[in-house]
Amino acid sequence: MDLARGSHRTAAVSRFISSILLLKATNRLAEAEPLMQRHLVIFLKFTRTTGHAHPYLRAAFGNYLGRLSELSLGKLEIDKRTAGHGPEAGYDAASFATLLGQLQ
Repeated sequence: MDLARGSHRTAAVSRFISSILLLKATNRLAEAEPLMQRHLVIFLKFTRTTGHAHPYLRAAFGNYLGRLSELSLGKLEIDKRTAGHGPEAGYDAASFATLLGQLQ
């Protein structure tokens, strides 16, 4: 049963990432941003739950910051959006600040 669930999750993640790539390729960055945000939050939750950084967390974080920059958002807005993902993933402010410091 777990193998089937894992296979299903892998297929779902592949479709999710394909959707993001399609939106990026067709220059629909504003539409890609919420999906990339969700992608990042999933990896943050994995990291918090397991106590180990997801292997692609740093890449997902970098890609997300890149998309926000491409949307011509200022540093304050990018910081505000990024900070909001910690509580969404279940982090307290201090733990999330520490994690962000490790990712940057």
